[in-house]
Parts: sequence; structure tokens; C-alpha cells
Amino acid sequence: MIKNRICKLMPNIHSLLKVFIPMLMSILSFNGVNAQNNNFSFKVANQKLSETFGIIENNSNYVFFYSDKDVDVNRKISLNIVNKTIEQVLIELFTNSPNEYKIDGRQIYITKKLTPTNVQVKPEKNLIKITGIVTDDRNESVIGASVLVVGSRTGTITDLDGRFSLDVAEDAQIEISYLGYEQSTLLIGGKTSLKIKLTPALQELDELIVIGYGTTKKRDITGAISSIDAESIEKRQPMDIYDVLQGEAPGVMVVSTSGAPSDESTIRIRGMSTFESGVNPLYVVDGVQMTNIAILNPNDIKSIEILKDAASSAIYGSRSANGVILITTKKGETGKIKVNARYLHSFSNLSNKIPQSNSYERRLFEAIRNQTQQIYNPPNDPNAYNASANIDYQDEMTRTANRDQYDMSISNATELTKFFNSISFLDDKGIISGSFNKRFTFRSTIDYQATKKLLLTTSINYSFQNFNRINDGAVIGVALRRQPYFVLRYPDGSWVYDNAGFKNPPADAEMRINDHKNHDISITENIQYKINKYIIAQASINGSLSIDRNQVFASGLLNSTSTGPGIATGGDYTDLARRISVDAFLSYKRSFDKHNMSTMLGTSAQDWYAEYLDFKGSQYVSENVLTVNSIQVLDPIGTTSGATSHAMASFFGRAEYNYAGRYLVNFTLRADGSSRFISNRWGYFPSLSTGWRFSDENFMKFSKKVLTDAKFRASWGVTGNESIGDYDSKTLFTFGSFYY
Repeated sequence: MIKNRICKLMPNIHSLLKVFIPMLMSILSFNGVNAQNNNFSFKVANQKLSETFGIIENNSNYVFFYSDKDVDVNRKISLNIVNKTIEQVLIELFTNSPNEYKIDGRQIYITKKLTPTNVQVKPEKNLIKITGIVTDDRNESVIGASVLVVGSRTGTITDLDGRFSLDVAEDAQIEISYLGYEQSTLLIGGKTSLKIKLTPALQELDELIVIGYGTTKKRDITGAISSIDAESIEKRQPMDIYDVLQGEAPGVMVVSTSGAPSDESTIRIRGMSTFESGVNPLYVVDGVQMTNIAILNPNDIKSIEILKDAASSAIYGSRSANGVILITTKKGETGKIKVNARYLHSFSNLSNKIPQSNSYERRLFEAIRNQTQQIYNPPNDPNAYNASANIDYQDEMTRTANRDQYDMSISNATELTKFFNSISFLDDKGIISGSFNKRFTFRSTIDYQATKKLLLTTSINYSFQNFNRINDGAVIGVALRRQPYFVLRYPDGSWVYDNAGFKNPPADAEMRINDHKNHDISITENIQYKINKYIIAQASINGSLSIDRNQVFASGLLNSTSTGPGIATGGDYTDLARRISVDAFLSYKRSFDKHNMSTMLGTSAQDWYAEYLDFKGSQYVSENVLTVNSIQVLDPIGTTSGATSHAMASFFGRAEYNYAGRYLVNFTLRADGSSRFISNRWGYFPSLSTGWRFSDENFMKFSKKVLTDAKFRASWGVTGNESIGDYDSKTLFTFGSFYY
């Protein structure tokens, strides 16, 4: 396959990139290697030829083109380049080698040297000019695809529109290739205009996927694991993590509870495995266990693995009863600095309205029910105005909900450092008037290769969320019971808060306050040390802090009765939660002949602490001042405070073995000790899974053309749930209606 490393750019900012990329290439410089004024200075020792190509590409505008059948990219080389031109570097690379090079602008073509044995003298032919466009399987332009004339050094790459042009012989053949796609060969046959569609390469079975405390090849898994990659995520244009998971994995059900802009969906993996608390799956983001993933920006996600059976999830022990979702976020990639900007606007409407009678139908119904012939109020009735409307409450309370999402990220990588920084802002207005959700997120990940063996990673995540929660049931429930002929406003435009004992639903939706402000921050430091080529030690520490403040207020006008305004009520509720976790484990991996084995041993400690302070009261001094000091009468039951804490210690391990990728065995064991329990504080969670890839057996050779991979799997495991109250297993002292 002909290789190139020009990245395919985002089609939705296609026109902007035509201007932005040339500017970026001329302004930005790479700091990993000295390449000032097109001169290079670097040193490599016993390094693959392909890796040396990468160093040159990452530190200049040059791009290499070559064919695997002509160039041995695994050839080991050692060079000490000091302030040399590209020509001098290439001379040192290919002296006494079977290859030669040609520089054409910023394109470098590597081919096999022409010798008398491989040169065929052909008569000169008339050349024709051909043009074409290269697209992928989604009919999107492929930028930077290699186009080479077979048997010659003539070639080019596609531009920002995926187009190319070449002068070739009428009977020539061209090869088109792009990283991640199958190489395509096309006979010109006198054609001058071409349209080529590339097919994605089938490399899925060799991809690495994340499992608990490690990775493995997709073809070697023996448990039930579903994967979602970055490309699938981008296709969905998701607003949150629940949009990503919806309909993407078998056995995973995502249900939206209300459709409110701030409400979280529920996720069930293969149904519900436990009762009451702890019915949600465990979320693990970059190795850190989390409970709230609604704050995660879906555009920062690289891949998602869903552990669905006990064999794959038992490694997480007492928190894995309802499955585990592993999320890996994006990191910096080598090359030029990448700046991605994205804007998404969407809108939604009430899809189905509940049938509701109009004013005349309701009056007719009441006349029949009351056995009277009078349908309308007489003109001299003092309440005639209050019953003179014809209102569709669902139209009054709902609107077209607009959502705007802004995302921006900047990333890069050198030999020593990788970084990925992103910010996101979501402004989501709900369908019901008065509802909204605003979310800001920031994430920064930095990898530093301190030595050849030591890798340090720092990750910082921060989010702020502000939303107003509408009591859908109370507002809509009242609207469906309220007579459609009851007016909502007086002639002067002010609200009618109470009409014959029925409250005003639109006024309630717009005026009642249930404002939430959440701050979440998480900091993780990870250390990875490569003891030798078989053993890697890894340790991480994470600290997270969450502050949630909820301000509730109902104006006295909303509590009005026929005798006048009611009493204003409200409250101020603050919750603070922090979590500290420490993980450490050793992993060993080795292969010899056809035997492949790996083991992992580790330990973990986690500590949780939470406290709350609640104020509730009525009779505010002023409805323009909603702070606690404006409350004149405190509710002694609703005004309270408290704190809880618990801790957990764990030990875990895994052993894997496979022979030639055909016979596979996997065993895991975890022991969890939780402070929430007394007599049975420790729980043990083993699992065993096996697999047989019968498609690799000799007797299945006949099916190779139609059967890519086939495997029998069997698994068994034990999972648990420790999500009970912190003190449910202990005797509590009772004083009145309070517990201590």
C-alpha cells in the first residue's frame, strides 16, 4: 500500500480550511527537531525507516510516498544529522540501499532502483491529461490521497476538494491509496475524467480495545464487549453521552425520562440486575470511576467499550452488577498543531399533543353532565369575563426549543510531549417555557515522556452547569384539568393566578424558580514506568470535587387564592461531595512461538465524603431578594444539615492465555472491602471465560472467502452491588423524626 500521512479534514468547515491550512502551515513550527531554514538536525539509533520518515514529515512540509512492496520500512537505521538539507538527509538514508528517491516540490517519492533486470524499454506513447476526484465510502472528498502511475515515478496527491490531475499514457494504470483504506488500481483506457471511491480497510480485528485495567486485541476478547469508535460518534452529532450510546450497542437501552434539557437518561445493560439503588452501570473515564457523565463533552471521546457480561465486568467487583462503560478520551497526535472548531444548531418541537377539548366542547360536556340547557354564562354573570376564552394550554406552555453548541480543541504531540485541550459551551432551551440548560466544560490532558521508561500524564476536567427544572407533572397535569374557557390574563396583560380554584400553568412555568448550579472538577495524575520490555508498573491518583446549589422559589402570586395573594415560599440547598482514589497495578505481557500470555495484579483505595446544608422557609421580606436572609419564617424540618462518608479497599488480578489466537482463556478475581457493611465486609468476584476461534482451523479453510472470523465463547462470573446507604447496616439513634 502506498503510504501518506496527510490528515483528512472536517468536511463541515471545508471552505474555511482552504484559507486556514496554508496560513497554519506557514506560521506554526514544530519544536521536536531543529528544522530551521529547511535544514534538519536529529539523531536516531537502530530506528525503523518508517519512523525516520515520520520525524521528517512532522518537522517540515515534506510528505513521503512509497509502496510496501518496493520499500522495506522496517529496515533499521542509525543517523546523526546536524544542520543538513533534505537532499543530504536522503543521500545518507538511501546510499547502498535498493531504493532511490525523487523530490518534487514538497513530495518525496521512494521507489525501487531501476536496474537492467527490472527496466523494460518501451516505445514512447502519446500522453493525455486526466482529471479525477477521490471520495470515501460516505461520498466525502479524500484530501491527500496518493495517486501514482504504475511502473513509473509520476504521481500526485489530491487537493482540498479531493481532486487531482496527471499526464499519463492512454493505456496506463494508476494506484490510489490513503491511510486506512484499501488500495485501488484503475486502468485509464483513454478516459480523461475519473471518479474513484475508496473502501475502508478491514483492520477491526487487530484493533486494541480497552478492558478493565488494560487493553487487548479485539479478536482476542472472550467476554461480551461492544465498542463505539470516534467515527461513529462524529456521525451522530451528539449533544451528550446518551446521544452517543442510543442504538449503538446491542443489549444497551437508553431511555429519556422526561425530555427536559437538564434531565439525564437512564441506561440499562441487558436489563436490570439489581433492585432499588445501584441500578445504573459503572462509568470509567480514562481509568477513573465516575458517577456523573452528563457533564462529559461527547466530542472529546475517542472510544467507548461496554462490558456487558459478568466475565468482562467482574474485574470491577462490587460496582459492576449493572455493567461497566469504559470511556477513553482523545489525546494529541503527531504532526502539525491541530485546531478544530465546531458549531451545531438544532431545534425541537412537541412531537405529539395530548387531545384536548375546546371551549365549546367542554361547555357542552358540562351542560350534559349537569343536565342543563344553558351552555354559556349569562351576560350579567360577574364571572363571565373569566370564562370567555378558548385556550389550548399545550400551545401556550410550549415553544420551539433551540440548542446551540460550540466546541473548540487544540492538540499536538512531539517525541516527548502530547497535549489535548478542549472547551465546549451548550445553550439548550427547553420545549416548556422557562426551562433551560447551560453547560460549560473544559478538559486538558498532557503526556510527558520524562525518560524512555517513565511516562507522566496529567488530566484536568472542569464543568459548570446551570439549569432551571420545571415540574412537568404539576404544570401539565393542571393544564389538562383546567377548563379551556378560563382566561389566563386580565385585560391589562397581568396574569390571572387563580381562576375558580385552578392555578395558571403558563404563569407557573415562567415564574416558578428551581435553579441549579453545579461545579465539578476532577484532577488525575498518572505515572507509568516500563521496568523492562515485558513488565509495566502504573499508578494513578484522582481527586474530584462537586458543589451543587439549588435555589427554589415560588412567588406569593403563584399561591394566590380567590381571597388574594398567598405566601411566598422557597429554599436554598447546597451539597458538597468529594472523592479521592488511588490505583496501582503491574502488568506482564509476553509472547513466544505461538503462545501469548499476560497477567495483571493491582490494588485500589477509594474514599467518599459528602455534606449538605439546607434552608427552607416562607414569608420573604422582598420577592426581589431571594437569599436566605430574606426569609422571615424558617421551616424547622426543612432546615437541616448532615454529612456522610464511606471507603473501599480492593485487590484485583487477571490472567490471559491464548495459543495462536485460536484457543483463548481469561481469568479474573477481585476482592472488595466496603465500610458500608459490618459482618460481611469483604466480597469476592471471580470470572472465567474461554474462546475457540474455529475459523482458523484447517478444516475451515474452504470458508476463507466468505467467513472472516468465527468464534465460540463461554463465560461465567460473579458481580456485586455495594450501593446502599452509608449507614444502612448500622444501628441508628432516633430522636423524634431525626436520625443520627
